[in-house]
Amino acid sequence: MNIPPIERDITMTTRNRSRRWALAPVALLAIPLAACGGSGDDRAAGAADSPERGAATEAAEPVTIGMFEITSGAVFDEISDGFVDGFLEGTGLAPDQITLVEENAQGDPSLIQSIARGFAEGDADMVAVVGTPAVIAQAELIDDRPVIAMAMGDPVGAGVAESLDAPGGNVTGSIDYIDPALLVDDLVAVHPDLASIGTVHDPANQNMQVWVEDLRATTTERDIELVEASATGTSEVDAAARSLDGRVEVVLTGPDTMVIEAIGAVGQVARRGDIPLYTVGADVEVEGVVAALGPDYGEVGRLAGIAAAEVHLGSPAGEVAFGRPGALEWTLDDAEADRLGLSIPAELLGPSS
Repeated sequence: MNIPPIERDITMTTRNRSRRWALAPVALLAIPLAACGGSGDDRAAGAADSPERGAATEAAEPVTIGMFEITSGAVFDEISDGFVDGFLEGTGLAPDQITLVEENAQGDPSLIQSIARGFAEGDADMVAVVGTPAVIAQAELIDDRPVIAMAMGDPVGAGVAESLDAPGGNVTGSIDYIDPALLVDDLVAVHPDLASIGTVHDPANQNMQVWVEDLRATTTERDIELVEASATGTSEVDAAARSLDGRVEVVLTGPDTMVIEAIGAVGQVARRGDIPLYTVGADVEVEGVVAALGPDYGEVGRLAGIAAAEVHLGSPAGEVAFGRPGALEWTLDDAEADRLGLSIPAELLGPSS
């Protein structure tokens, strides 16, 4: 079956933001979506010519997928778009055989439960979710359909999976966790005499509890002081960041959805104080950010889409392993690095392990 040409430049409007695909405000709409991983035209051609892909297309049924994002931002769009690519790749479905129902909590904790209830009461065949609190909320309300966690930090610690290889319930997907030891190793390569790191995080975020615990362990091992500043909402991020000014040599923020949403406030503080700011998951184009460190989030989304495809084709979600990210990647703001007089080793700007 031929997959229609990919149109990456189309932008439509949802209730929450501008996206390259969207839904009608009050009704489900089948939408032409991006095709699978690899280069666009080659992917479409390969899908049409592959006997395996043709067989999968005939075997797979059209599907309605709930898309539940905890907040907005470039990285969340990358994850969701990657998910669609992976799902098309894994199922062989044509884009017009997929209906998406999109909801976004816009970082408002009060909306998470209501959106989760809406999907639980709806008729989507599966719900794909990004954001640990949203995944937990959805998994608590749905036990008769698959819940696909996109780029989750710690599904086992969050209680939605028994293990990454054999989740055991109705939740599978992909994780975005990269050991903070790798991040610190890279920071030390840029700052050889590094003695202190500051971080801002939400102490209520279960994913971040694990990440910060591991960060503490690695900084202790390397005799680096870790200065923590907590924020329980986006309105508190600015004050938390200001509390680090004059106390740390660099700031490193982790994959915290709330902090990512308010990273601009951290960037402003860092820039005023000439403190290098490194972040996991946030947009490197935000003023004050030197580099974004972490996995390729489009690829992490694609891995979740492939897991969802396995489930759609008949595998129990509890038997589908979570996809894991590949190497740590750097996305550098050259101008900000130059402004701060930083020399970034060339080996860091390619994949590192």
